[in-house]
Amino acid sequence: MTQTYKHSGKFEPLGIVSGIVAGLVAGLPLAYVYAWGSIKIDEQKLACCATIAYGALVGAAVAMGLKWGKVRNSMIGGVIAVLPAAVSLYWSWAFWVKNIFLTFAQKELDPFTLMARPQALWDLIKFINQYGTWGMSKGEVTKGTALWVFWGLEALVVLGIAALVAVAVLQMQPFCENCKLWCSLAEKLYLSPGDPSQITQSLAKRDFNFLQKLGPGTTKTGNFMTAQLHSCADCGELNTLTLQQTTTVRTSKWRKPTVTTVNLTKKLLLSREEADTFRNTAHNVKQFAKAAKA
Repeated sequence: MTQTYKHSGKFEPLGIVSGIVAGLVAGLPLAYVYAWGSIKIDEQKLACCATIAYGALVGAAVAMGLKWGKVRNSMIGGVIAVLPAAVSLYWSWAFWVKNIFLTFAQKELDPFTLMARPQALWDLIKFINQYGTWGMSKGEVTKGTALWVFWGLEALVVLGIAALVAVAVLQMQPFCENCKLWCSLAEKLYLSPGDPSQITQSLAKRDFNFLQKLGPGTTKTGNFMTAQLHSCADCGELNTLTLQQTTTVRTSKWRKPTVTTVNLTKKLLLSREEADTFRNTAHNVKQFAKAAKA
């Protein structure tokens, strides 16, 4: 049976605090920008993308703080990310209400005062909801229950995306428990695509010769394999290999091609010798690719 890396699940209070602090530090300017964009962006798809990006950036900031604090528990990271995301979203409401009153009533409000007075902020939000500010379609103003539903969905997207991104970022790199260090990306190699079933069989046998046989690949064709080796820069004992195969299918020149990415193996644990073999293979493939271009 092939063994794959999994986080130990360990964490310390300092790591949790660092994640929350990082999320809050990034959350304030992001809240300001998001509130400004919520008014300026009137195209629905762009507004949706802005909401997703907002949640993703907050989640990424939390994850970076958690990684600095050496948190090796992805689920805890996802839960923790919700708190700074919720606080940042609250701040964005204060900035947004201030912008709404400035735009439509030419009245100045201090957003930081609103942040410190949640009841006053809530009363203003309810007041705005009675009249609405924009419509889901031209000529219509969304207000009342429909606007509450929209705001609720917006909040769920921000919090959910923040949690998912935090989890994804924490899972990107293995952590060496012996050295207390995150493993760095030692090698990244693009190869020609291969037969997934044969590759799976080779991996089960710990036979990595197929990598060199595949030969160099390129992302320009849309069909390629990505091989990534993560290693502990200190001891070199922890090494993981991740293989992803990307396939692009174009059914018609009038339609966008369908891009599919499949994980053939994710963080497969390698011995030091196997990692050295992969490095040699990567070197040979890269040299072959340079020779082919010359």
